[in-house]
Amino acid sequence: MIRSLGRLLKIAVAAALIIAAAPVSLVAGGSVALAWRAGWPPGRLYRAALYCLPMLVVWLAATAAATRSAAQVAATPYLAWLAMWHRGAAGSYPGAAAVIAPAAIPAGLVAGGLAWSYRIRSMQAGSGGLSPDAAVSFDLRQWRHQARSARARIAAPGAVPLTTRHGDLVAGAVIRVDGHPARQIAGLPYARMRSHQVVVGTTGTGKTTLLLRLWAGFMATGLRRHAAGQGRPPLLVVLDCKGGADARRIADRARRVLRLAGARSTAIWPDEASLSLWALPPAQLTTTLVDLIEHGTGAAAYYADVMEAVVALAVAAPGGPPAGAADFLARLDPGWLETAYSSGAYPSGAHQAELALVRSASRQLGSSRPPPRCRPPRPGRRRARRPRPRGPHRPVPGRPRSRSPMSARCSTRPSARSRPRDPRRGRPVPGAGPAAPARPDRR
Repeated sequence: MIRSLGRLLKIAVAAALIIAAAPVSLVAGGSVALAWRAGWPPGRLYRAALYCLPMLVVWLAATAAATRSAAQVAATPYLAWLAMWHRGAAGSYPGAAAVIAPAAIPAGLVAGGLAWSYRIRSMQAGSGGLSPDAAVSFDLRQWRHQARSARARIAAPGAVPLTTRHGDLVAGAVIRVDGHPARQIAGLPYARMRSHQVVVGTTGTGKTTLLLRLWAGFMATGLRRHAAGQGRPPLLVVLDCKGGADARRIADRARRVLRLAGARSTAIWPDEASLSLWALPPAQLTTTLVDLIEHGTGAAAYYADVMEAVVALAVAAPGGPPAGAADFLARLDPGWLETAYSSGAYPSGAHQAELALVRSASRQLGSSRPPPRCRPPRPGRRRARRPRPRGPHRPVPGRPRSRSPMSARCSTRPSARSRPRDPRRGRPVPGAGPAAPARPDRR
C-alpha cells in the first residue's frame, strides 16, 4: 500500500512539473518524437540546443541593455514564464510562445536529449519495454528509421558532396555508428584510395554507384591537388571483369561521371584506346613479366633470381623487346639467347657478361622446343578411346601396362615397327636398331 502511494506521488509530482514547464515539455516531447522517427542519436539533439544558444544570448543581452540590471537579467526567464501564462490565459497564444521561445527551445532540446538517451540505454540494458523481445524490436525499428533517413539524405540534391573540406572522398550517408563519433556522411582519405578495397553487396544495393562516386571524387581531388602543385595528374584505369550486356552502358556512365568531375580525356578499350603489355618500356616490361610469374618460397628463391635474369635477357636482347607472347616464349631458349648476344653485328666482347649469364642459366632453363618424335595428331582424325574400367584401377599381374597414344607418339625410343623383324616369328629382333628408312607411324 505504501509502495503504491509512493508511486502515485512520484507520478503526480512529475505531471505537475511537466504542466508547469509546459513550453519546455512540449519542445522535449517533440524532439524525442522526431529523434525516434528519424533514428537520430541523442547527440544530435544536444547539438541542436547548442545551435540555439546564440538566440538565448541575444535575448539576454537585449534585456540587459534595456534594464541595465544584473538582477533583472537573472530573473528574465522567470518573468517570461509568468508573461507566457498571462498571455495564454488572455488567448494570445502566438504572443505567449514568442515570449518564452528563447529560453524554452534550448532547454527543451536538452531535456529531450536526456530523455532519449535514457530510453536508449534502458532498451540496450534490457530494463525497458513491456516484453522480453522489446529491445530487439526497438533496435530493428530504429535501424529501419536510420536507413530511411540516410536514403533521404543522399537523395536530396547537393546534400552529399563528392569531397569534404578536409579533402576526404565522400562514400555516402552514415546509417549507424558504433564506438565512433556520430557523423552524417562517411568519407575516405585520399591516400587510402591507392590501397586495396572491397565493396560487398547483393544485386541492386548500389555497388556500381558507390564506385562511380569514389572514382569521381578521386579524379576531382587529384586534379585539385595537381593544380595546387601537390602531385602529378591523376590516372584512373577501370577494369570491368564481369562484362556482360550492360558493360558498355556502365562504361558510358563512368565516362560522363568522370568528365563532370574534371577529367579531360577518357577512352574506352578497345573502341577508342589500345592497351598492350608489349608496348611498355623494357624495364617496366621486365618487372611486369616477373610479377606475373609465381616465384615460390624457400629454396625456390634461387630459381626466382635465375628466372628474373633470364626474363631480363629475353626482353633486353639486342634485337629489341619482344613483339608478343610467342616471340617472348621463343626467346626463353639458351640457344636463341646465345645466338642473339653473340651476333657478329656487334663488336667482339660487347656482350660477354650477358653470354656468361646465359651459359650459367642454361642448366635451369630448358629448351622450349618439343621433342623430335612428339607431334600432335592430324586434324580431322579421331582416335578410338578404350573405355576405362570403373572403380580403382589395378594392373593385372603378368600383363604389361597400356600406354596412351600420345605417350607412345612422344616416346624417344624407336617403335616396334621401325625395328627389323624376325622372318620366322614376325616379331622384332631384340636389341636391333631402327630400320632405314623407318616407316612413318600411322596409328
